Amino acid sequence: MLTVTSLMALSERGLPLEELDIPWIPILSAEIAAQCAHALSRIQELNTEYYEEESEGLSYAMQYMTGLRVLKLSISEDHLLVPHLLQLLQGQCYAGLESLTIRSGSSITPQQLCELTAVYPKLHTFYCNKSTCTSNAVLVELARNCPYLQKVTLCNNEVTEEGVLALATNCRQLREIDLSYTTLTEETVRQLSLIHISE
Repeated sequence: MLTVTSLMALSERGLPLEELDIPWIPILSAEIAAQCAHALSRIQELNTEYYEEESEGLSYAMQYMTGLRVLKLSISEDHLLVPHLLQLLQGQCYAGLESLTIRSGSSITPQQLCELTAVYPKLHTFYCNKSTCTSNAVLVELARNCPYLQKVTLCNNEVTEEGVLALATNCRQLREIDLSYTTLTEETVRQLSLIHISE
């Protein structure tokens, strides 16, 4: 397991890392996070599942994760991390999220999801099996905010035709949509095919 000392060493020496893959980051304070800034900026994927008991430490680390591209939210403290995700935009070299996963155990709210998608227009992959985050209103907002979506997975029975058609209409690069466990009708599928035929 990577220790704080090792993470600090990576940062202090300023190694030219392009990517750093660490399943769990041992950040215990804001001071330690600041000392590990270089290494943290190289992390491209974050899964909150590993931080069920350590979300406070993660909040310290997130402000330096300017290289973050893939985010997977799945714990009851996720709603506390969203402000830190929004603050990442203040970094001049921040490129933005490309893939967002929201699992049923995540505490992110529909309002927070809309705020996130509004500031991460480069999002191209979206997976969600949390019913409150796949309402028509949220999907319409997602479609408006993230026109470059290419792959969408919606795994719950709250999804309706209005939200799906909004995605298909506004996201012209959409190539894959998984509607497992939804109750959509054949008419919705027909409408989807008509949208893509008319392009």
